[in-house]
Amino acid sequence: METLESVLESMKKKEGMPGISKEQVIEGFQNNLADHDTAMASLFNCEFRDPQKLFLTGQSFTYLNALDKTFIGTACYLGFAYFWGQEYKHTLRSANNAQRQRVHMAFIKADLDLTGASPQHKAIVEKYCKGVKN
Repeated sequence: METLESVLESMKKKEGMPGISKEQVIEGFQNNLADHDTAMASLFNCEFRDPQKLFLTGQSFTYLNALDKTFIGTACYLGFAYFWGQEYKHTLRSANNAQRQRVHMAFIKADLDLTGASPQHKAIVEKYCKGVKN
């Protein structure tokens, strides 16, 4: 599992990404969401029937995605960061956050490698990503 600091360090190395600190991530995320009257987010460890919506600006998405990378492999995963392997990338990239959360939790509960590919992986992806267009 990556730490927030390691994610921020890798972001610094990418072209066009400003160097930011953990404190700036938190402050920026709070500031970017402060203008939204309503923000519905998924609650951890819950199964959802309908996708939940979270309205984000571009900068707040960057901060949230960096934070979510640190949650890969845990029940705190929010559905923003990429965790999957090549086999399911088109389906999961097109899925919504709630679907990705369900797949992520199902992989963990089944004790599967998050980046793996197997008949069991495929069954889980198909179960939670019905109707997703690649």
